[in-house]
Formats: sequence, C-alpha cells, structure tokens
Amino acid sequence: MIPTKLPNAVYRYKVLWLVLIAVVCVLYGYSWLMKPKINPHPVEKLTIRGAFPFEQGLDLTYAQSFYTRNPACKYTSRLFGIFPQAKVSREVGLRMIPVRRTDKSNYEVEMFRDALSPGFCDWAPSFISFQIFSKGRLMDTAALLGFPKVVNAIDFRCANSKRKYRVTKTILVCLQDGRGTRGSKGNEATVNYLWKEGWR
Repeated sequence: MIPTKLPNAVYRYKVLWLVLIAVVCVLYGYSWLMKPKINPHPVEKLTIRGAFPFEQGLDLTYAQSFYTRNPACKYTSRLFGIFPQAKVSREVGLRMIPVRRTDKSNYEVEMFRDALSPGFCDWAPSFISFQIFSKGRLMDTAALLGFPKVVNAIDFRCANSKRKYRVTKTILVCLQDGRGTRGSKGNEATVNYLWKEGWR
C-alpha cells in the first residue's frame, strides 16, 4: 500500500529547506537593495580646473565618496568589532578619475555628483578627494571637505620636505593655503596645486 502522507522526518526536512531558501532570498534581496548602482544618465556635472606641477614628475587623480541618507540602510559600528556603538551611514567610494592635462602645468577633470542612482538607500555625494602619484607611487592624498558646496576655489602649496624617522626621507607635502573661496558658478570649480620649493 502506498503511504498517503510523508513521514514526519521527511516533512520536517523539506520545511527546513524551504525556510533556508526563504532566508537566503530575503538576504539576497536586502543586499541588492543596499548595493549602490551606477546612474546610467547622470546630469549634475562638475568640472574642476587648475594648475598642477606635472613638470615635477607628478600625476593627479580625483575620487568621489557617497553615503546613504535612508536610516534603514545604516549599520551598527562596533568597537574592536564586538561592542556596539552608534548607527552610522554606509559609504562607498567610486573609482579614481584621472585628470586631463590641458597644457604643461594645467589640468581639467569632469565628474558627476549624481554618478550613483539614489535607489532605496538614497545615495548622495559625501566628499571629493585627490591623490598625487609619482611613478605610480602614492605621494599625498586628502579630502576636499566642504567642496564644492561651501567653497569651490582652493589653493594648495606643494613642495618636497625632508622628514627624519630612522632615516631621512624626502616626502611630498601639499597644504591648503587659506580656507578657499566661493565662486558664482556652482558647476565649475578651481583647485590649484602650486609648487613652492623651499617653503617647508
């Protein structure tokens, strides 16, 4: 005689598998919602121009950072990876954007402040940073805080400086000269890296 009901053990086994599949689907969907997505049609273009000491054998790139504004996308930071602290926004950085050299000592770069689609997490631009390289080696990097909303014209003074640790090394130092200024064009900005040999 063929049994009409599955044994309890087999039934429980199938239910367990269905629960596991449902959990995986929920986690995958949650991860998909959290993941930032490239905006296929960005419109908020920002153009940065300025002077840069290419003649010193240096190269310049920029990068953008974005953060989530939807409270549902925050996560709990943990001290030493164990003790829960505050709820903080998620952040993500886009790839570095190389500049276009317009002549021997000037550059131009274009980026989009809406490079990421807002999506479920409401991704928004956080800050822009620069990286200076010499023969592929990172020499200096910093975030341009308040840029370009608060200020959109900044000057940096750059020079080689000797630092003595165990041995004396020559490093590149770029420091912001003043607080910067605010121009009238919101979609254009100026960041100059002025070589001032001997000021450090």
